Amino acid sequence: MLGTCTSLPGGLISNHLTTKEATVKRYLLLIVAVFVLSSSYYLLKRYYKLTQPNNLSEYAPADCLAYIELNRISDLIGAITETSAWQELAPQFGIPRELQSIDELASFLAVTGLGEDKLPGLLTAEFAAVIDGLSIEGSPANSEVEIVPALTVLIKTNAKPEAVSELVKSKSQLLAKRIYGKQLSQNSFSIANREVYRYAPVNASNKQLLAAAYGNLILISNNDSSIERCITAIAQGNTLAKNQQFAKLRKKASIFAYITPNGIGKFLSLATSVPNGQRINESAVLGLTYELNFDTLGAEERFELLLHPELTSKLSSFQQATLTDSRMLRVGNKYEVWLLNSAQPIAYLHKLVEVASISLPAAAAFTLNNFVIELEQRFGIDDSTSQLLGNEIGIVRLAPDRTVKFAKVKDKLFVLNVSRAYLQSDDTKAVIRSEQIAGNEVVIGNQSRAATFLDEYLLVGHKEDLAQVIEAYKEPSKLQTAKGSITVVEPCDKALADFFLRLSHLLRTTDGSKDHLLKVKSNLRQRATGGSLTENGLVIESRSPLGPIPLLAELILPLDEEVETWQSRQKS
Repeated sequence: MLGTCTSLPGGLISNHLTTKEATVKRYLLLIVAVFVLSSSYYLLKRYYKLTQPNNLSEYAPADCLAYIELNRISDLIGAITETSAWQELAPQFGIPRELQSIDELASFLAVTGLGEDKLPGLLTAEFAAVIDGLSIEGSPANSEVEIVPALTVLIKTNAKPEAVSELVKSKSQLLAKRIYGKQLSQNSFSIANREVYRYAPVNASNKQLLAAAYGNLILISNNDSSIERCITAIAQGNTLAKNQQFAKLRKKASIFAYITPNGIGKFLSLATSVPNGQRINESAVLGLTYELNFDTLGAEERFELLLHPELTSKLSSFQQATLTDSRMLRVGNKYEVWLLNSAQPIAYLHKLVEVASISLPAAAAFTLNNFVIELEQRFGIDDSTSQLLGNEIGIVRLAPDRTVKFAKVKDKLFVLNVSRAYLQSDDTKAVIRSEQIAGNEVVIGNQSRAATFLDEYLLVGHKEDLAQVIEAYKEPSKLQTAKGSITVVEPCDKALADFFLRLSHLLRTTDGSKDHLLKVKSNLRQRATGGSLTENGLVIESRSPLGPIPLLAELILPLDEEVETWQSRQKS
């Protein structure tokens, strides 16, 4: 037997071992393949979950006054850094052009699941805010009135519920101390079996911060009723997401907001001190939406005031405007320009007054009506002369109390003659003379009231103001397109450079001194806003370098006080 065994061919043994090795290799390859596929599935599932935005309106009460939804912070930062405003201005304040690494790091940590113990999904969290109440604080007698919203911030994380609960419990007090200082009173209570932590400064009874966790959702509020309504709505499923009208209006954007008719009426009644009986007509105004998006050119904002179809039909017959580039918009390089572009601009304004009287508080409608009357008086317009106007009429705003009115005209001589009443200022004996200003003939009447022509436009206003508008008109400029019936063009806001100064001070790339603003050079285009009517209501679209971000920075990035402190430390 042994002999027989030892006499087995070596090739047979070798083949047997080779078959065994091949089987082992196949099993190893199968294990590796299963591991790779399962890992890929895990990562793809997490990636899909993270790249598909959550609908945070599922956590907002159905009857709230307003809802604001924010994309991931890292996505927002990435979008802002790609704009031409960032690329041009950031380096002038020592801020790097490229901050995409923040977005890449956030995405990597979120997809792999690393870092979630210390940063529980906040890098990739989504934010929303709910406003379901407004109140006035301060004394109207002292002109120190502030409208305070009952606000709850919703933060949707990608962390485990236990980690989120621990974060709220351990860090909410730290947040309250940063807002109100170290002297705090604190307690906790329960809403729908959810622990709510309350912190309030000991010297201010009307200030507080409340925090709670609901699964992987963080709620932070300044009002007991607001946070209770949010938690109750989530528990009972009575949320804004189930509102069919809202579902149709909700858009994917960097920032999206929706204000209900009740919310618009409440805000206007407080902001204009209008009695409750003169609030907005909620049957006429169906709500307001806001969208903010970014691309390489800058920010694009879109407002839509949703009106009852009966109101939009009243204005639809005046929508045959020729949407061309208006030469007057070039003045927007220096001053704010408001332009109405319509086939019948004065008739259009009268219809706007009619719509406003139906839908807006009486005070707002009265103000708009007075503006139209003043415009007609400036140009001497009545039923017989309104046909002499072209399709453009508007205002150049040099300062809050200094404006120049302009209109495209068909008959220059006749229109100038009917403007005589404005020039004489009700003094028929007033002498009217002419004078050359910047190469333009200007007709000057009583009290320095004046009129002139720039190409096909008639301009009326005070002599000094006309001189500045003429100068701005003749400067080389990129024309802005008049999108819609109503267009507003403004020069690049000083707040834009101020935003980068505040940010550079926060990042410690500058000391925050305003001297840095004197060195800023920019070729950024001005803000352009267009408004028109659609079948749903009034749509206003605005193009600007960074949209509302510079104004928001003024609220969250304090500068002046810090600069004074820094300078005093340097001197000492």
